[in-house]
Amino acid sequence: MEQVTFAANKENLYKVSLITSLNGACGDTNYATVYTITNPVLKTINGKDTVLKGTTEIYNVAGTVGSSYNWLFSNGNGRSYTNTLNIKWTQLGDVQLRMIETNSGACVGDTAIKNIYVKQPTSEEELFGSDLTIYPNPSEGLFYIETTNGLALHFKLYNAMGQLLMEKVLLPNEPLNLSNEPNGFYLLELQDAFGNAVYKKLQKY
Repeated sequence: MEQVTFAANKENLYKVSLITSLNGACGDTNYATVYTITNPVLKTINGKDTVLKGTTEIYNVAGTVGSSYNWLFSNGNGRSYTNTLNIKWTQLGDVQLRMIETNSGACVGDTAIKNIYVKQPTSEEELFGSDLTIYPNPSEGLFYIETTNGLALHFKLYNAMGQLLMEKVLLPNEPLNLSNEPNGFYLLELQDAFGNAVYKKLQKY
């Protein structure tokens, strides 16, 4: 059996003919139609390089009709087989986000890689998505705590001696009621869903 190799340098539709003859006699001609398809082009992953623990971010690559996309990562929650991935980062540190594209011809491309750093939220804005507002402060007993994301807040309240007085989840528009507590200063600890905390001083008069 004789084998002939042809290297196609671009995607195209080719008609291949095979002419066979024996000792110079009349030959037979067979035809085959071949469509060549190239491997996927290496894509760039678009999205943030530095993110906050607990946030959900969007990453994507340029899409190709008929392709599927396998996203690989060791930190976070998310799943997608399209060219766009929503991922919630759950652990601190450096992480590699990888994507492998398979095109409609089952050809697998090279692995696209994006290096990402997941950092600890350190400010009110990073923890709660906006500036944190507590009013009135000082107050006669009722304190209102607002963030623009409108989420319920888990808090702990300590007196000036460091004793824990109260711990609960405060619903949106629900006041923190210290009417039955003596006048003085209090320390309010607010936590996000991952236990990250910010502290505020309250004064009741």
